[in-house]
Amino acid sequence: SSGINAEYGTDHRVKKQHDFNRNLQSPKDQEERRKKTGPTWDFSVQELQMKGFTTFHLVNGSLESLKYNISYEVALFSASPVSGCIPPCGCSEISIKPIATHSPFISTILVSAGGQEKTLKVVYSPESCNALLSNVLPSNMLPGNSKSLPHKEMPVAKKSSMTLKELLDSLEVNPVVFKKIPCEGSTSSFLEFSNTLGDDLQWHLSSVAPAYVKVGEDVRRLKYAAFQVEAVSGSTPKGCNEKILVTFYPKQSGFFSQWWTLTYCLKKMSSVKQKVRLEFEGSSSARCVVTPVPSANKRAHDRVFLKTSTLEFNGPPNVRQRNSFKIGNPLKSASEVVFHAVRPPFYMKYKEVLVEAGHSARIPISFQPEAPGNFRDTVVIDTEHGALALILKGSCT
Repeated sequence: SSGINAEYGTDHRVKKQHDFNRNLQSPKDQEERRKKTGPTWDFSVQELQMKGFTTFHLVNGSLESLKYNISYEVALFSASPVSGCIPPCGCSEISIKPIATHSPFISTILVSAGGQEKTLKVVYSPESCNALLSNVLPSNMLPGNSKSLPHKEMPVAKKSSMTLKELLDSLEVNPVVFKKIPCEGSTSSFLEFSNTLGDDLQWHLSSVAPAYVKVGEDVRRLKYAAFQVEAVSGSTPKGCNEKILVTFYPKQSGFFSQWWTLTYCLKKMSSVKQKVRLEFEGSSSARCVVTPVPSANKRAHDRVFLKTSTLEFNGPPNVRQRNSFKIGNPLKSASEVVFHAVRPPFYMKYKEVLVEAGHSARIPISFQPEAPGNFRDTVVIDTEHGALALILKGSCT
C-alpha cells in the first residue's frame, strides 16, 4: 500500500513539475515551439489568378482565433477587408478588385497573422490582353498558364506592369476654351476630369503667370484676372467626376491666354505628386470700351442671379440639417434653370426649376454627414445667360 501511494505521489509531483516548467516558457520559447509544430494558417490557393473581381480565403488550422493584417500595392488593386480575425479551424474570405484594368500585372499580397508573414502572388490578365499576348508570346509564357515562367523571367510583367507614376499620367483633363464674346462681358466654362485612379484624388490649381492678350502683333501681360476659377483646391472621391467653374472676364478686345498647373496625388500616397499644364483660351470682339467689370449686383438686373454665393451647414453626425438659397429672375419672362447633382453628404431634391418673371425661387438643400469632418461642394446652375455657382460648406463635429 505504501509503495502504491509513493508511486502515485511521485507521478503527481512529476505532472505538477511538467505544468510548472510549461508555464515558465517565455513568449519567444512559445513562438519557437509554435514554429516547430508547423504553420497554423495558410492561403486557400498557391497563386491568385484573376481576370476581374475575385476572392481567396485565409485558412486557420489552429484551435485559436488569429488576427490578420493585409498590405498590398494600392495603385494596382484593392483588397477587402484588410484586417480582421480568422475563426478557430475556420477561414476568412478576402475580396480582390483590380484598379489598373487596362493592362496585365504581377504583384504580391503580404499577410501577417499568428506571428507569421506570408506572401501570395497575384497575376492579373484581362481577357482583352490575353488575345493580344497570344499573338506575340508562346503559350507557356501567358499569364495564368500553369507552366508560366517565374515572375523575374516574364517579360510581359516588365513591359505592362503599371507604376504609380504611369497611373497618375492616365488622368485625362479636358481643355478649357471659351466662345468669343464682346469685351466687358463674361462667360463660363468648366475644367473637367474623372477620377478613375482607384483612390480619392487631392488636387490644387495655380496659375503659372498672369494672362496675356494679343491684339494684332502686340502682345502684353494683363494686370487683372481675365480667367477666374471657382475653387483652387479640393478632393475628388474615386469614381467621381470633378467640374471646376472657370469664368472669362475680358476688359478689352483681342485673344487671351493663360497657363495653369493642376497638381494632384492619391490621398493614400500623397508623397507622389503629378502635374499637368493647362491653357485657358478666350477671345473678345473688336468692339472695345475699357471699363471696370460690372459687379454681381449690377449684372443681376438683366439676368437670373443668386442672392447668396455660399451656403453653410453645421451639425452632429447622422442628423439632417436643412438650409435653402434663392434664385432671382428680374426678366420679363419666365426662365428655366438646371441644377447639376451634388455629392453626399449634401443632398438636393430638384434637378430643374422654372422661375417666374419678376419672382424668385427658394431651393432647399440638406446636409447629413455620417462621420465628423469638413465637407465642401459646389452647386453648378445652368441658366439661359451662362452658369452660376453656389459653394456649399459643411462642418460635422
